[in-house]
Amino acid sequence: MRPPVPAPCGADTESAMPDLPDHARDREEADRRTNGLAAIAIVLVLLIAGLLLAKTLHKKSLLEDCLMAGRRNCDQFVNWPG
Repeated sequence: MRPPVPAPCGADTESAMPDLPDHARDREEADRRTNGLAAIAIVLVLLIAGLLLAKTLHKKSLLEDCLMAGRRNCDQFVNWPG
C-alpha cells in the first residue's frame, strides 16, 4: 500500500472538494427520483406482460388438453368469460 499523499502547502482540504451548488444538488436528486420511477414503471410493464403471457399459455394448455382427450366442443372450455 502506498502512504497517503500529503496536501500541498497552504492548500485547504475543504476548498479542494467544494460542495455542489444547490441547483446542481436539486437536479441530481430529481434525476435520481426520475430514474427510480422509470425503473418502477419498467418492472410494472414486465409484470403485466408476464401475467398476460401466463393467462394465454393457460388457455392454450386447456385447449390442447381438451383436443388430446378427443372432445369436439373444446371452444366452450377455452372461451370462458374472464
